[in-house]
Amino acid sequence: QTADPARRAELTRMSDALRRVPYEPATNFYEAVQSLWLVHLVLQIESNGHSLSYGRMDQYLNPYYEADLAAGRTTEEEAYFLLQCFLHKTDMHCHFNTTDRTTYDNGVSVMVGGCDPDGAPVYNDMTRMILRAYTENRLINPKLNARAAADSPREYFAGLAALMRTGNNNLVVENDDWIIPMFLRMGLSPEDARTYVGNGCQEVICRNQLHSRAFAYFNMAQVLLDTCLYTEETLPEEKREFFRGGRFDKDSFEALQSSFLANLRALIAALAEQFRPYEAIHSSICPEPMLSSFTADCVASGKDMTDGGARYNHKTFSLVGFGTVCDSLLALRRAYAQGTQQTL
Repeated sequence: QTADPARRAELTRMSDALRRVPYEPATNFYEAVQSLWLVHLVLQIESNGHSLSYGRMDQYLNPYYEADLAAGRTTEEEAYFLLQCFLHKTDMHCHFNTTDRTTYDNGVSVMVGGCDPDGAPVYNDMTRMILRAYTENRLINPKLNARAAADSPREYFAGLAALMRTGNNNLVVENDDWIIPMFLRMGLSPEDARTYVGNGCQEVICRNQLHSRAFAYFNMAQVLLDTCLYTEETLPEEKREFFRGGRFDKDSFEALQSSFLANLRALIAALAEQFRPYEAIHSSICPEPMLSSFTADCVASGKDMTDGGARYNHKTFSLVGFGTVCDSLLALRRAYAQGTQQTL
């Protein structure tokens, strides 16, 4: 009923898009962004706000933008404004009832760059727009994750550097040259390894994967301290179940470091065994049908991702105190070299 023709056109465009998406496939950039927003809200409701990622927006939004640009349906300025509005909605509130953007992490991230499933570097107009939006608007959320490798374009690195120079400390750069081989060692296919994303805090995950991120935290520095303080005979009873099969050899720095790593592996194995029984009842306690409907393997098998529908099932045990452990091992190595380890 508005008499303002500009507002009428805006509301009509909104109405037309909402009649189609996300039930129907998006046909243009506007509908693609609208579809993404609605799907994201529904998935956040299902998961109770558990850190869902927008993923590789420059990969899946750029084809819509290029098609609209070629057909004269949009301009670079219009698409950039729409992208800023979308990111701003997540920055200010998204799925949490808060307007304090400086102290609250809503767990949502965006991934740009990297490579395509065939390994070719990804850097396009949408990558540039996203980096520009973060640089000009000093966005905090969604957190920006950027994949990079030795063969990434220099213009891409320059854009990342420009964002870093603003002092807006929300950028995480993921090293493809290390992370993709890690996924391959874990048994992922090359295509899945190359299309990984950052999610939650900054954990890396892949498509067709049930991944419980930051599943358990344990203190690496405490493991090192226990290795230094105790022998197998003096180890407190409450710790024995976690260090079964571990070592407490301290005759040399190499032996101490080897013992620490053995105890670390023993602790991880013990924790994995503790959590194993809960895997069998995951689907009966917290199924995720909506998320499963957006996971290709689950759609093909008709199974929920918590009930064996996903191709991969991983848990992330977060190792706390990594820097402290590195500093401590360096200090211990020097002490052994100087023969002063007994005074530590």
